[in-house]
Order: sequence, then C-alpha cells, then structure tokens
Amino acid sequence: MKSIIYCFCFFISVNTAVSFSQNNTRIDSLKVRLTKRTGIPKIETLDSLVWSLRKKKDSSGIKYALQELQLSKKINYTKGEVNALNFLGKIAKIQGHKIDAETYFLQALSIAKKNNLQHEIARGYNELGIFYEKENKIVAAIDAFLSSSESFEAQDNLKAAAKATANLGDLYKEIEAYPEALEYYLKSLAFSEKIADSLGLARIYLKLATLDKHRENYVEMLENALKAKQLFVKLERPKDVFNSNLEIGRAYDYLDQDEKSKEVYLETLKLIPEYKIKDASSLYHNLATLYKENGRIDSALYYYQKAQKVFIEKNDTKELSTSYNNLGNLYLELGNYKESLLNFNQSLALQETIKDSSLLQKTYVSLSNYYQTIGDFEKAYNYKDSSENVREDIYKKMNATNRFELGYMNDKREMEAQKNVVEKALLNAEQMRQIIIIILIAIVILFFVILRNRKLKQQKKESELAFEQQKLATQLEKEKQEKKLEEMLQAQERKAISKMISGQEKERERIAKDLHDRLGSMLSVVKIHYKSVEDDLQKIKNETKSQYEKANQLLDEACETVRKIAHNMISGTLTKFGLVPALKELKQKIEETKMLQIELVTHGLDNRLDNSTEIQLYRIIQELLNNILKHAEATEVTIQLLKREADLNIMVTDNGIGFDIKNLTDEGMGLKSIKARVAEMNGNVLIDSSQGNGTTITLEIPT
Repeated sequence: MKSIIYCFCFFISVNTAVSFSQNNTRIDSLKVRLTKRTGIPKIETLDSLVWSLRKKKDSSGIKYALQELQLSKKINYTKGEVNALNFLGKIAKIQGHKIDAETYFLQALSIAKKNNLQHEIARGYNELGIFYEKENKIVAAIDAFLSSSESFEAQDNLKAAAKATANLGDLYKEIEAYPEALEYYLKSLAFSEKIADSLGLARIYLKLATLDKHRENYVEMLENALKAKQLFVKLERPKDVFNSNLEIGRAYDYLDQDEKSKEVYLETLKLIPEYKIKDASSLYHNLATLYKENGRIDSALYYYQKAQKVFIEKNDTKELSTSYNNLGNLYLELGNYKESLLNFNQSLALQETIKDSSLLQKTYVSLSNYYQTIGDFEKAYNYKDSSENVREDIYKKMNATNRFELGYMNDKREMEAQKNVVEKALLNAEQMRQIIIIILIAIVILFFVILRNRKLKQQKKESELAFEQQKLATQLEKEKQEKKLEEMLQAQERKAISKMISGQEKERERIAKDLHDRLGSMLSVVKIHYKSVEDDLQKIKNETKSQYEKANQLLDEACETVRKIAHNMISGTLTKFGLVPALKELKQKIEETKMLQIELVTHGLDNRLDNSTEIQLYRIIQELLNNILKHAEATEVTIQLLKREADLNIMVTDNGIGFDIKNLTDEGMGLKSIKARVAEMNGNVLIDSSQGNGTTITLEIPT
C-alpha cells in the first residue's frame, strides 16, 4: 500500500515538474519573440506573456501588463489598453488587492464604452460579474452578467452569451430563486442549441439536473442528467461523465429506484482509477446514504467516514455539514447517542456560516428524532416546531430581501428600457421635424438663387477681384505675423541659449576653481613630498617612510574632495525636481557612454515622495547600475517603478551573464549597502538570477 502511495506522489511530482517546465519554456519563447516584434504584434505578444504570468506572485506579470498598457497608449491602440487593464485587474484579484482589481476592471469597461468596443464591453461586464460573485455581491454580479449576456447576444456571439446567461442561472440558484434560475438556464440552452454547441449543451443539461433536484422535480432531473452524460461520452470528457453519473444516481435514489441507483454508483466507483478522479467525496457520500437506506449500516458508516475525510481536507463546509447530519442519523440508529448528538451539533455549528434552509430544516428534524428517542419530548417538540418554521422565519426573510433588490433592479432596467424607447421616439420626431425644416429652407434658398442668378453673374467679376485683393491682404498680414513670431522665437531662443551658456560657464568656473584651489594645491604638496624622497634617498629610512605616509594621506584627501565635488553636481536635480527626473538624468548620462541602454518605466509616481526616501532610492538604483556596469556584461537594463496602495515596487532587470544565487556566499560592499538601505526603510530585497539568463532585483518599499 505504501509503495502505491509513493508511486502516486512521484507521478504527481513528475507531472507538476513537466507542466512547470513547459510553462517556463513558453514564457522564454514569448520573451524572445517580444524582442523581434513592434507595434500591434508586440502588444499581442505581451498579451500572451501576461496571460502566462498572471498567476505568479511576483511583479513579472504586472511589468509586462504595464508595458502593454504604455505601448497601446503610445500607438493609440485602445483594444490593447482595455486588455492590459483587464489583466492588471486579474493579477490584482489573484494577489488579493481587491480595491485595485475593481478599479482596473471599471477603467477597462469605461474605455471600452467610450470607444464603443462592443466585444470588450461585454467582456468587461463578464469580468466584473466574476469579481462581484467571488466577493459575494450577488445583486451587482447579476447586473453585470445580465449586461454581458445582452451585449454578447446583440453581437450574435451566442457561445459567449450562453456562458454569461448560465452564470446568471447559477447566481439565482445560489439565492434559491429557482424560477429565475430555470428561466436563464433554458435561455442558455436555446443559445447552445442554435449554434449546435455540444459541450455547452452538455454543461447546461447538467446544471438543469442540479436545479431539478432543488425543485424536487426528480423525473426531469434524471432526463437532463442522462442527456448530459450522453453528450459528455461523445465528447470524451471522462470527468464530466463521472459528475453526470452522480446526478443520475441521485435521481434514481430520489425516485426510490435503489437498485438502479446502486448500480450507477458502483459502476462509477470502478471508473475512479481509469478517469483519474482526484475528488470522489460526493460519490462516497451518496453511496453511504444509499446503503443506510437499505439497512447496510457498516457499509454506510465506512463510506460516510471516507467522504467526511475528503470534505475536511478540502474545507467544503456545506458538504461537511450534510455529512455530519447524516452520520448523526446513522449513529442514532445504532444507538450510539453520544456520537449522534456530537455530529448533529457539529452540523449546526457549520451551518452558521452557510445559508441552506433545506439542510437546516433536515438537521432540526434529525435533532427532534434524537430527543424523542432518548425521551426528552420537550426538546423534541421544540426542534420539530423549528423545522417547520425555519424557512419562513429565517431564510424567507433573506430571500425576500434578495428578491426585493432583484425586483428593484429589474424594474430599474425596465424603466431605463422604456425611457430609451421614449427618447428614441422623440429623437425620430425631432429628426423628422429637422428634415422638414431643411427641405423648406432648401426650397426658399433655391428660389432666391434663381432670382439672383443674373445679378450674381454681374457681380462675379467684382467679387473675384475683391476676393483676390482680400486674399492678397490676408496673405501679407499672415506673412507679417509669421515673421514677427519667428523673430520673437529667435530672440527667446537666443536669450535661453545665453542663459544656458552663462550657467554652464559659471558651473565650469566653480569646478575649475575647486580643482585648482583645493585639489591642485594638495597634489602640488604631494609632488614636493615625493621630490624630497627622490632627492634624498640616502636619508634615514624612518624619515622616508613618514614622507610617503604623508603623501598617501594627502592623496586620500584629494580623492575625498573629488567625491564631494561630484556629489554637489548630482544632488541639485534630485533635491529640486525629485526622483524620476534625477533617474532620467542618470539614464541619459550612462547611455551617453554607449555601454548600456536603459528603459525607465514608472507608474503612479505623479506626486513626489519625501526627500530622504527619494535620496535613498536614488542611491540604491545608482549602486545597482554601477554593479551592472562592473560585473554583468549587460547591454540592456529595464528599471520599473510601480506605486501601489501601500508600497513602492522597484524592479531592475538586465540581460547580462547572471550568476548562481546558491553560490553567492560573499556579498560585495555594494550589495551589502543596498540591503542595508532597504532594511532601513523596512523594505524587502528579492534577487532572481541564473548563469546566462541575466539578473532581476526586486525591491518592495513601504510608503
């Protein structure tokens, strides 16, 4: 048994490694392709790259999404903007930044609406629906999915419309609005039938079967589950066939056809290894319930416990609550009252977090039976009374609230539709009135044209002459104004150049004076000391050593002076204009050396940070670039600064030779300095590098 488990774990590990390797290969291929593309093809490649990186926890997906967004804006490719914003929303949602996610989705939808991109509008509503559904904002999700469905249907994209409509059915079923759920499931079914989408039909038949269970319409439940299975078998989708069998078995059970139900469950049980089913908890639970009904208590207990173990592992609260309730009833039949009550109480405890009126009612009935069995008739009566009133007293209130909100939303949509019809009618009437007015005006104008035709011919020569004179005068005036403007611009340009040259000369004079008065004098003294050594080599050794030491000290002071002069030259830009302008100036200076090409990408840094933080960040990036120039043998560097809600993300990536992080035992002073500065700002440093693949250093700085 242990060997089987080890083999299974090994198989899973190998599969995971292969999948991870394939994904990395695809990402590397897309990165290579990216360097060879421009314009829209490059945006499409970035789109594919972001899709592959969207689930990674680092900032790599954000980096390429921002590149896609900036390039799309640069070439005015609105579709690329919308796609990039949707990807940023998905990444933010995956990383738990809910506010950012919703903001990105709404921005994408707004741009799509502004530019009348119908497909992107429908897709944007669908993304919002998925987001709101996960946030349990049911009414907002329904409104979004409804808009998505209507938009896809208007575009005749029935496959997408079927999915959005099915999502609507799922949401209505979740709030126990079964008539509305049925309406949208049938509408989705009609879309799939119209385009002969076999997979879409199979999925909606299975959803209908699940809905029929809640509606207690078990004959139709069986019919829909059988239709779903038949299609899934033709499509060779074993996992979906497995799920269809579960609904078929349940339907037979509800119809009191226990032997057929058992036959289906046992047949499905044999398919688990063949279909590679990872989660068979529902099958175990259904089989246990069937055995319990047939009096096979030991088998029922075995499968209940087996299912319960899986429910606990995957934290399935609803199914686990049902399992505890069923186990409580089983222990009650066995006379194990302690275990029975324990399971009933565990079921009730879990139901505080779920809202399933039918399950709560069943648990109250079970507790009523329990207390009746042990002779506590007062509690038995109380739980029986609660079971009869729970739906009306508790969950009907919730459903009434939801239905009120849904009704309000539907009324609002109907009012908007009626308003649109009225506005359209008014617009048509206004257009007709304008057409009539235009026709009348045209008739009047034509009449006067005919009357004045002769007069106009006589005035034609005079008009042409006057026009030529006016044209000449206008041309002369225009040339005069242009000449005046050109003179003003030249004067302004000369003034600016004069000021710039004056400033440069003053700076050069200051630097020359510093070098002459401070560094020059120091170096002269050094020369004298060395000369004294040269002229008097026969003197005592200690005196010679003292002169050398003095010379070395003066050289150190000269170096320190040069460093201070260089510091004075750079600190002005950073202090006056901030981090981004200073980095742009640094980028320009390095690129002038022809040793490195630098791409600087910033987002969200419209306002300056505090002065000390900007100085620290500038020094860090300066040191990183210095290390790249010294060690990386790189030709290209990308610097990305992304300001988020609570932190600043900095990513510096080069295409150099890289290094093996595992062998990095002795860090240089530069890297130690960087880590010390980041630690002082309570930030984190992440280094990602390997031989031949460049280096990426990511900084997360709280703001």
